[in-house]
Amino acid sequence: MSSKKTIIIEEVNGKAYCYMCTHVVDARVLVAGRYVETKPGQRCPRCQASLNAGSVMEAAKAA
Repeated sequence: MSSKKTIIIEEVNGKAYCYMCTHVVDARVLVAGRYVETKPGQRCPRCQASLNAGSVMEAAKAA
């Protein structure tokens, strides 16, 4: 008998680091367990660069 775990992906508000303008900006963040990434297709509000490669600095998640 095999058991498959369902992965729940949650979308929360957070902050991401923009490599182009070197600022931390607000972004939508996808959280799946301990795996966190920015939502694809987002742009930096300051310089309009893509945040797909941005590092997530903070993910605001309720306890």
